[in-house]
Amino acid sequence: MINWIKSFFVTEDKNKKPKCYKCGLGASVIVLMEFQTLSMEDFEEKILTKVCNTCFEEIHANYNPVWIPKPIKVKIND
Repeated sequence: MINWIKSFFVTEDKNKKPKCYKCGLGASVIVLMEFQTLSMEDFEEKILTKVCNTCFEEIHANYNPVWIPKPIKVKIND
């Protein structure tokens, strides 16, 4: 009976969006991190995590040596 009454007042969101591991916002990107030694030997451990777009840009900028930042658009008022 309690579940019947509760069904009128409580709604459960069954399609919960995963959270970003870094900031806690809604995640939109899944990142797989693989590790190697300097002699290019693979480790068995890999990290699979979810991040939002902002955190992905930050991770991408920190760890990709050929990363080029987005151009800054300036609006000049006359």
